[in-house]
Amino acid sequence: MAEMDGLELCQELRKMNELRATKKIFVSSHSDELWKERSAEAGADGYITKPIDATTLVQTIESIVRRAES
Repeated sequence: MAEMDGLELCQELRKMNELRATKKIFVSSHSDELWKERSAEAGADGYITKPIDATTLVQTIESIVRRAES
C-alpha cells in the first residue's frame, strides 16, 4: 500500500463506527512474534502467515467467530 501500511489501515478502520465490529485478519510473510504483537495492538483479530494453510485459515476464522459470539 502506498500511503499507509496494514497496521495503520487497521487502526483507521477501528476508528470508524460503521466498521468497528468488522473482524480483521492480517496475512503476512512475517512470522516473528513482533509482527503478531504489533497487529494485535493495531486492532487485528487474527494473524496468519504466508503461505496460507487452509486449515489454519479456517481455524482462525472459527476462533474469531466463537469469541464474537461469547
